[in-house]
Amino acid sequence: MNEITDKTQVVTTRSTGNYYVTVEQAEKVIAAMSDKSAVIRIEGNAIATNDITGVVQGERIRELERRKQGETYCKKHSQWLPKGKTCGLCGLR
Repeated sequence: MNEITDKTQVVTTRSTGNYYVTVEQAEKVIAAMSDKSAVIRIEGNAIATNDITGVVQGERIRELERRKQGETYCKKHSQWLPKGKTCGLCGLR
């Protein structure tokens, strides 16, 4: 089931993975990142700001995951192609 959410930003860390957050939460994380000795809470986890590698849009993370799984994006026809498949409209592989 698809779930509607306002968590459109992703906080990436070196050791504990990715955390999906709202735009407001992302702004607070970015503000806290200036203090390298600070610890913030995300989803009940205490995370040191010096462990945070970035704050990016969730769509970028999903795109990277699809590419990691071998999918290709046909820009001409705005569609994702499964690994090893060819675009039926233009032949992109």
